[in-house]
Amino acid sequence: MPNFIFEIIRAGEDPQVVDELSLPDFAAAWYNVEMLAFKLRKTETEAFIRVKDSTGRIVALAGICTALISYERCNRGNCPLKPTQHAIDADLEEAFDELHPASLR
Repeated sequence: MPNFIFEIIRAGEDPQVVDELSLPDFAAAWYNVEMLAFKLRKTETEAFIRVKDSTGRIVALAGICTALISYERCNRGNCPLKPTQHAIDADLEEAFDELHPASLR
């Protein structure tokens, strides 16, 4: 399996290697780009994710927002990130219910 190196690029800083994974193909690498963007969505909206192969060749470069749009438009029925979003939505709904009595809705 090919190795992929995942980096975060922030303006004015050296790239930060955040992971190196042995993955079956580029689709699996892109899934990891989306997952990383999802994790960084609240703090790193202006950063980029760069993916290199084991030879150092850049195989993907995406802004956090672009990767999030890709995630949102994903229509794979087995997308492992979607349950994460549903869990977050459920947590938000539960928190809303705790803060606002039913009589206010």
